[in-house]
Amino acid sequence: MADRVLMTGNDALGEGAIRAGCDAYFGYPITPQNELTAYMAVNMSRLGRVFIQAESELAAINMVFGAAAAGKRAMTSSSSPGISLKQEGISFLAAAELPAVIVNVQRGGPGLGNIAPAQGDYFQATRGGGHGDYRTIVLAPDSAQEMHDLPFDAFALADRYRSPVMILSDGRLGQMMEPLVLREGPPPPVPPKPWALTGAKGRPANMIRSLIMEDGALERHNHNLQAKFKRIVKDLVRFEERETKDAEVLIVAYGTSARIAKGAVIQARAQGLKVGLLRPVTLWPYPQARLRALAARLQSVREEERTRIAREIHDVLAQDLTRLKIDLVWLQHRLAKRGKAVESKELAARVAEMTQTADATIHSVQRIATALRPAVLDSLGLCAAVEWEARDFQDRAGIPCQATVPETELPASRDEATAIFRILQESLTNILRHAKATRVAVLLRQEAGWLVLRIEDNGCGIAPETLNSPMSIGLAGMRERALLFEGEFEIQSQPGGGTTVAVRLPLSKNEAS
Repeated sequence: MADRVLMTGNDALGEGAIRAGCDAYFGYPITPQNELTAYMAVNMSRLGRVFIQAESELAAINMVFGAAAAGKRAMTSSSSPGISLKQEGISFLAAAELPAVIVNVQRGGPGLGNIAPAQGDYFQATRGGGHGDYRTIVLAPDSAQEMHDLPFDAFALADRYRSPVMILSDGRLGQMMEPLVLREGPPPPVPPKPWALTGAKGRPANMIRSLIMEDGALERHNHNLQAKFKRIVKDLVRFEERETKDAEVLIVAYGTSARIAKGAVIQARAQGLKVGLLRPVTLWPYPQARLRALAARLQSVREEERTRIAREIHDVLAQDLTRLKIDLVWLQHRLAKRGKAVESKELAARVAEMTQTADATIHSVQRIATALRPAVLDSLGLCAAVEWEARDFQDRAGIPCQATVPETELPASRDEATAIFRILQESLTNILRHAKATRVAVLLRQEAGWLVLRIEDNGCGIAPETLNSPMSIGLAGMRERALLFEGEFEIQSQPGGGTTVAVRLPLSKNEAS
């Protein structure tokens, strides 16, 4: 086994890039990534490779464009403000389908901010920070070892997909020192690049450009780019999991934050708390499918816990209260037989009051147990549960609520039925609290392999800014419940025009048949 060495994250990344076959590095000084530029200045020159400290960030990224167009493995690095200056060039790289590696050692912002570590460039990195419809592959290390290892992956992926790849680090990872194992051996082989500008002697001339003026050509080019991005999403998703098998709470974090989260998971587990961690290594493409699968399992765990609590409330607390009521009734009858003494009358009145309290408490317990997990959903199925919920809403709110459901039970799984029912509950709660409606209609049916729920009201509607607000937790929760099953969630509403909530969940082939 190779010996471990002690290096800063910035130096480890530079050494990894060199060992991965970086032919040319173009940089410009900015804290907290200056050590990386200094490392490349010393070691690239020592190996006879190209190192240039450009006159600006714009010059550096355009030098990367030129070297990449010539078929070389080219890299640049900077920190947040400098990366912003490079965005036009990164867009050019994406448009021309040139492989390159860009390193962002993040610092505080916005503006010049400060030189402390930060993670504020996440959206810029993962959404394609420049102009036009494009994405860049984004890799997020969380240690000096990964700072060293990820350049190998970054150059390989850049060549494989002919795309710029960003390594999104931060000032803490760049500056701290950790032991790591350096990769040994020659650089990985570079794949053939027949498209590169290497001189046209003996072959047709190549052309690399991002300005596409011919009629329809830019549209075709963008379709091709989007098809490539879809392949990347399908093929390239990387993540790390810790203690997720039985987790009841899931932390999602990357980079330095993930290191902190790992410590939190260890401490939580030591205290008996079932906490897990999902760390995306690819920030784009993001591990959405895995996150939703874990979220679905957490939803299932919560529903099981709700069911258990509801059963205990019903079976234990409600029965104890019923026995207490029976004893109070017995005592009330005994006091009635004692005659008309003043003390007996006072005692009888107090017992009658206690009996009423016991009755009210029993009803409250039943209501709480039903809210946690309606027994009708498990015993009679989704259709009956939807009818029951509509009647209960009508009784509680005094708003007519018509439910239309199939005569036979729908072929939904327990989890699908639970998702539909919880979305119905949340929708009716929103109507009661905000809609000022005088009529509600609920429709449940199966449509060509889809489980469909539709809730309409004639209330005051929802303002567009509320529909799109991240603070609308209830709406976001309903949308996420649908997405957990690869379903569709849509809200149509306008002020004064009522609201329609539509949910479609795909049934499996066995269920749909």
